[in-house]
Amino acid sequence: MMGSIYIIQDSGDKNFSSLLAMSNDIIVVSNRDCPVFGNHEDHVKNIREKLKYFNAEKDYLVLVGDPINIGLSMHGVLKKGGGVNVLKWDRQTKGYMPIKLDIDLKKEVTNGRDK
Repeated sequence: MMGSIYIIQDSGDKNFSSLLAMSNDIIVVSNRDCPVFGNHEDHVKNIREKLKYFNAEKDYLVLVGDPINIGLSMHGVLKKGGGVNVLKWDRQTKGYMPIKLDIDLKKEVTNGRDK
């Protein structure tokens, strides 16, 4: 079993029950009624709070929902360092495929080249 699985946004029309075979700890970062527009500070604070214990070694993100929520969540996780694990839905196997993204935001980039 893997660590916690963070579903970025529950739209209400997707069945995530297959994730229960992968982890006992499923966390929804943002529900479908959570407004993206309006008070951005509260929204960002809520996302940060939900991802506070995300561990890049063992936890996974499911990138579904509003692109703004996905971007804020990815930024929050990558800012900690250590890359990020994501679960990508595979239409052929009808299951989630774990993918490790080794992205280091702490590296300085100049003129398109790592420094």
